[in-house]
Amino acid sequence: CTSPFALIGLKEGAHLFRVFAVDAAGNRDPSPAMHEWLVDRTPPTPGQVVSPSAGDSGYLRSTTALSIAWAGFSDEPGGIQSFDVHVNAQSDCAGERQGAAEAGLAHSFEATGLSLLDGRTYFACVRASDRAGNAGAWNSSRGLTVDVSEPTSAIVQPVAGSKLSALATIGGTAADAISGVAGVGLTIRRETDGLYWDGAIWRNEPAWNKTSGGSAFTYSGIPPWESGVRYVIRSRAVDAAGNIESRDTISLFTFDSTPPTFGGATSAGSLANAVRVTWSPATDAVSARLAIRYVLCRTTTAGGCNPFSATAVTPPGATQFDFTGLKANTTYTFIV
Repeated sequence: CTSPFALIGLKEGAHLFRVFAVDAAGNRDPSPAMHEWLVDRTPPTPGQVVSPSAGDSGYLRSTTALSIAWAGFSDEPGGIQSFDVHVNAQSDCAGERQGAAEAGLAHSFEATGLSLLDGRTYFACVRASDRAGNAGAWNSSRGLTVDVSEPTSAIVQPVAGSKLSALATIGGTAADAISGVAGVGLTIRRETDGLYWDGAIWRNEPAWNKTSGGSAFTYSGIPPWESGVRYVIRSRAVDAAGNIESRDTISLFTFDSTPPTFGGATSAGSLANAVRVTWSPATDAVSARLAIRYVLCRTTTAGGCNPFSATAVTPPGATQFDFTGLKANTTYTFIV
């Protein structure tokens, strides 16, 4: 044969080529030149992208980085030369590639410098290449949805700034646009001494009490409210991705279970077409005089207004009320 010598139709597998030199007398070279090689046209067998895995939350709290891990890739007979990785918005890995890199023979990689969009789902993509240069198919992980947005919460009951004589349940609402609300915690602080309720006792450190429900939450483990004391309630939501609300929602209310001190009506005088009932202002340890309302009952029967039934309610701070539409020659009793 002459050089160069072309070999065609070689099958996959190991091959050996020897070249002997023979002189004019027929003497053959005792040390022939040899070359061994492997014909490999088969790409590596795909494995699995094991991280992010089914055990993850399904959400990614980063727009710039993603940890990737893989296993189970193989190649016979040549062996794997390297792995290629990238992040893709399509599960078939055919979309725009971000963080593309060659990972050598490692089985994990941290893709950084990404520009992922909040609320969009991405896939980690891995493929193997063998020593013959055959590249395998791309394999993708389960999808991860980017969620870097905080949830929000609002306390509905008690209303901020309110004064209540009873409160059995604290309630509110929470929202999260991407992964959904996972839970809401709240603290209850007593302003007289700055202590926090932990569901059983008052203590110095803030205690985040777990509420029931998600987007509509309630808390029934309330403390024994003390009359005349103001309380500060804070709520904080967390979403399924693990994002925690950074700005707590605050509601302040005053508990008041002590009735005002009141002497009752002082006079009832006739007007042209009405009777005016007057009284001296009541006093209260919590509410200012101008914030106190008065409930009135009018009756024409002996022992009426028992049980008390409101006929009228005054605006705050009133000290008189005019009853109209009264019948002539009828005796009325007015109770304030």
